[in-house]
Amino acid sequence: MTLNAADHPELAGKYVYFGVSVKQSGAGVGTSLRAGPSGIDTQPASSTAWREIYQVWVSGCRRVRVVDQQNGHHPTRAEAAPMDHTRTVGAVDVQYHDSGRAKAALVVCCELTFSTVASEHVVDIDQTAPYEPGALFTRELPCIRAVLAVGPPIELLVIDGYATLDPSGRPGLGAHAAAAFDIPVIGVAKTPFRTATHASQVTRGTATRPLYVTAAGGLELAEAAQIVSAMAGPHRIPTALARVDRLARGREQPVAARRSC
Repeated sequence: MTLNAADHPELAGKYVYFGVSVKQSGAGVGTSLRAGPSGIDTQPASSTAWREIYQVWVSGCRRVRVVDQQNGHHPTRAEAAPMDHTRTVGAVDVQYHDSGRAKAALVVCCELTFSTVASEHVVDIDQTAPYEPGALFTRELPCIRAVLAVGPPIELLVIDGYATLDPSGRPGLGAHAAAAFDIPVIGVAKTPFRTATHASQVTRGTATRPLYVTAAGGLELAEAAQIVSAMAGPHRIPTALARVDRLARGREQPVAARRSC
């Protein structure tokens, strides 16, 4: 089976989903789905387990998700094309109150540099799940979901924190968000995390302290670091991230929708 992207120009920039379930009769025999620069074709696979393999091309970012049904393991493997055509991106933050309430904020921009703000959104959450050490995502994901629901669809999300927690890919908030919302996620942390030795250290402007960048959802770490380095703003914290932090803290009010991307 072969699908050549050049033969289907009508698919350019579209959400295109491909899926196949395969089972090899022996190691090295059978097929798997592979995305190349020009399209999708089948390749030999070594596993003898049932595997569901999905390819998703979203506006130039190609992501591969392999689900191993036999072992119940859900690894995500990136074969990412550069996100050159990504247009609608967002930065999100959540702040919690002692009362159990929270405020989630989203800043939506129109390019990877986060230079042009399209819209800002704030949602008040009446009740959040209690904090659970080691499982921050159970508390934060519903808040992120709530604010994403009131904004436009986005192709890339930046969160405050870590996407992955160690070199083996142990999921952090960002990886859980990538799986939940099916978009690439960049984690930008202000402080180092003991096991996240793989995080890319990005020093911006005249700052002497780096930001710690991780990625999930099929985005390569090197590209995530480049995106954070190029984000608008002269300071250590990119302007969009500083803005969404102030919105989540209630220090500023969101500006009405400015434009569409």
